[in-house]
Amino acid sequence: MRKLPALIVATTVLAAVALPPASAARPATQAHTKPYGTAAAVVAEPPTYDATPLKSYAAFDANQAVAVDAKYFYAVNNQTITKHDRRTGEPLLQFAGDKDGPIIHMDSGMVLGDKLYAVHSN
Repeated sequence: MRKLPALIVATTVLAAVALPPASAARPATQAHTKPYGTAAAVVAEPPTYDATPLKSYAAFDANQAVAVDAKYFYAVNNQTITKHDRRTGEPLLQFAGDKDGPIIHMDSGMVLGDKLYAVHSN
């Protein structure tokens, strides 16, 4: 595998999410009251959705997070990010930080536009 540039990371499980049409949203009458301090607050029940997994891949280093774009998914681990082909799951590239830092614990990732962002907490 080739090394990725500094901030590349991820992996994924692809899922289809069935969202109800807007007309199926719960009406406001299904809100309930919940005591908060001395006054009562109205809290709406959040909607729930069903999801059906379409594919899953055994990604060897997807221990922290996954980020996805149109063609690839990125497995994020503490010090590595591996780029995988989204159709086959095959690993294509990998960024690996030095064992002695400065990257110690990457724990999240996302693709925005054409850039992959990873979050590092130390």
